Amino acid sequence: MGFTQAQYDVHLLPSRIHYIKIELLNANGVVVDRLEGISLSGSSNVSADSLIRRSANITFALSFNLLPSEESKLWVTNRIRLFVGLEDYSGVINYFNQGTYMIKNPSINISKEKTISIELLDKMYLFEGIPLENITKISAGTPISDAMKTVVQILGGENLLLIDSHPYNLPYDMEFDGSQNILDIITELRDLYKNWECYYNLDGYFVFREITNRLNDSIAWDFGIDEIDFRITSKIDIAYDNVKNYVKINGKMDNNGLIPNAIAQNNNLSSQFAIDKIGKRALVISDEKYFNNTQCQSLADYELFRHSNFNEQVSISCIPIYFLDVNNLVNFNSEDEGLVGKYCISSLSIPMDKGEMNFSGYRVYE
Repeated sequence: MGFTQAQYDVHLLPSRIHYIKIELLNANGVVVDRLEGISLSGSSNVSADSLIRRSANITFALSFNLLPSEESKLWVTNRIRLFVGLEDYSGVINYFNQGTYMIKNPSINISKEKTISIELLDKMYLFEGIPLENITKISAGTPISDAMKTVVQILGGENLLLIDSHPYNLPYDMEFDGSQNILDIITELRDLYKNWECYYNLDGYFVFREITNRLNDSIAWDFGIDEIDFRITSKIDIAYDNVKNYVKINGKMDNNGLIPNAIAQNNNLSSQFAIDKIGKRALVISDEKYFNNTQCQSLADYELFRHSNFNEQVSISCIPIYFLDVNNLVNFNSEDEGLVGKYCISSLSIPMDKGEMNFSGYRVYE
């Protein structure tokens, strides 16, 4: 799950001593400086549904080398990697990576305590600010992985890449003009087949990969064990009207008058939402961005998964668990509260110091 036993154990201490550490990075992701011991407060936020997945804010005690200028440690070109630390009984600080960011807007507050606050967004934010200077064309038949790499690396200048081989090619010619930016191209390439995602990971790498079923992933935290049930409050929302077990997708009519289409349906008798158990609950989508049956099938499968798994959502406030991330699985075993089983985290907000952590997630059904 990306954490050590020591990092797990330090969360179990009855009292916590917090630290905030910031690494300053160059464009290649190399650490060029560090800031420690001057941060007053902060938080980070993560959303699995957003292209700009991570955001954060940090407040520092104001000093000369933090004032906005070309020599400032918080200058506009700097990247920041943010860590929160917990000290164990032996005095060792266990640090937890909270993401790699660009600085958006600093704000200086002059009052009894002079402070400077910075707003942070992950590196996907850069692509939003890079307009297309010329008409950009990508030809039908280009492997989608190659197209994504070209856009991110050549047009966007990003060399830290984790791009998986996509099994399909572009189904049609794509053209973008000066009214659009690089993020627009990334979005359209991602959405060609709905079962793929792209985002920046904690270490600042651009990731493009297939979305996998989380059911067999390891449990990152088990709230069903009394001594580590860190919950403060819980809220469960069950949306019966969101349950669909039959999905049909209609694409764009071709020159021969044929409309590509696909169907996905839940006929699994072990599922409580199967058609034979609750009747047919249909969802029909028509979308002219889908040019072939394979595209339609990817969307149909995605929507069936989404409407089977997203109908029971949980919102939790708890003692912070600093290694949790979106798409991690957590487990509950509170039958008296109706909160049982595996949930996949879809968003979370993490304080850098004392305070409650909040996250939301959806139930993953066996």
